[in-house]
Amino acid sequence: MKQVVLLFSALILISCNKFKVEGTAKGIKDGTKVFLEGFGEMGPIAMDTVEINEGKFEFEGKSELPEIGFVSIDGVIDPQYQTRKSLPFIIESGTIEIDFDSKDILKSKISGTTENELFQKYTDESIILNKPRVDFEKKNNVAMKQAMETNNVAVQKQLNEEYGQIMQSISAKMDAKTKGYIKNNTSSILSMLFLENYVSRGMMQGKEAKDAFDKLDKKLYETKSGKNVKKALDAQLKAAAPEKKK
Repeated sequence: MKQVVLLFSALILISCNKFKVEGTAKGIKDGTKVFLEGFGEMGPIAMDTVEINEGKFEFEGKSELPEIGFVSIDGVIDPQYQTRKSLPFIIESGTIEIDFDSKDILKSKISGTTENELFQKYTDESIILNKPRVDFEKKNNVAMKQAMETNNVAVQKQLNEEYGQIMQSISAKMDAKTKGYIKNNTSSILSMLFLENYVSRGMMQGKEAKDAFDKLDKKLYETKSGKNVKKALDAQLKAAAPEKKK
């Protein structure tokens, strides 16, 4: 009887760790490859590849702990970097729904699980905060191009200053928003992902970073991001510690 109970418990644990991605990608022809990637210390890690079928794609797998994942589609290229456009989402147990917008990846939608709906909400609010930048670029791209072609330094300087002020304002608002999320969502994997980004870029260090880390749910410490933050904080503390006299 004990073996039956243990087997049943193991099956429940395995089923709880399963994730499924149900995706749509309108306008993409059948047979086009869709890639699922995770993220490691050296960059993206290939996890699975499927093909579009009637505008849909599907992934299934197992994730013991939530982590960041990326979906990209063959032929959907970012012209600036000449790489596939990747849509980030959270790999976690449950059914994750992705509506991949191949024309404008920012208009893609993610839902179905708690973390991904939180991620989508954060993304939607971030798009609103970034609207002044988008509006300025649309309004002034032609003027900036003409100023560069005619070597009109005065106009270039004015536009660059205005753009810089807008970006500074957006950056401050995004910083407050992200730090607020970390503070108010201590059990969310997104909080650890955001903290990892801050620490790795040197935007949060020392006591501020350690305090933020210590307040997060202990279960997040075992995630890839949690281990990366812990490693970085330990290195900072070691570097800051005074050398012992021999």
